[in-house]
Amino acid sequence: MTIHVAGPTLVRSSSGTGDWTVWAVEQRAGVARVERRPDLIEVVVADAPAGDGSEAGFTAVACTAEGEAMVLRQAAPPALLVGASSCRTAPADPGGRELVAMGPDELLLLLSASALEARPAVLSQNLQSPAHLLDLDPARLLAELFTDVPYGAGAMLRRCAPTPTELEEPTR
Repeated sequence: MTIHVAGPTLVRSSSGTGDWTVWAVEQRAGVARVERRPDLIEVVVADAPAGDGSEAGFTAVACTAEGEAMVLRQAAPPALLVGASSCRTAPADPGGRELVAMGPDELLLLLSASALEARPAVLSQNLQSPAHLLDLDPARLLAELFTDVPYGAGAMLRRCAPTPTELEEPTR
């Protein structure tokens, strides 16, 4: 795991399971959980439960080494599937789940309800040009989305070419 500091925001990044990389922000009253397993990487984004007995909604993604992502949401905003020329919600149908085959030119953006409600204009502005969004540094984008948002959580998932470690030889 790597920690990126962007102003007052800490963005964690983690790679694993195939060529997936996950960047996550977890502010006060937010949950951004990333778990790696041998054949799967799981990401859950949610607002923390209110403490009044009500259940908090969540958006979850399970990614396989083959590039498939199962997106599930329960009483929370859907993920945004962003490609070079368009973006759409995933799952496409309310309250369900969807299996998405993702390429390296796409990303999934997950925001908890409180984070989404706090900065809709910034998100809308970034989504005007989906290709531009793909070119941005994910840690920087998440930090921008969470500027002046002290609560909630978010994550971005993308298939990235693996980079060699210090012990590996780069392929030529």
